[in-house]
Amino acid sequence: MNEWTTAVGALVLVLSLGIGALLSRAYFAPVGAHRAQRGLSWPQALEVNDLGYCPAEGRTTLHAFHADGSRTCWTCRTITTDTTPPGGTE
Repeated sequence: MNEWTTAVGALVLVLSLGIGALLSRAYFAPVGAHRAQRGLSWPQALEVNDLGYCPAEGRTTLHAFHADGSRTCWTCRTITTDTTPPGGTE
């Protein structure tokens, strides 16, 4: 066996592994409406983390602010829909 047959054998092996990987990806990939989106997709509502008053704890804690105006406390998971702080207006 010389170097030429070794190189051709290695090339055939690499190509067959590459083609096998592509075919297995196409065969085992999920299909239908539940399939994950490809590429960059932004969520419907971006969330921002900031400090806010938590009525359940009675103090200011870190919250996830949602696009609809509600917020979720990261400490106790209380969802607050009223955006008016206690004792005043915004």
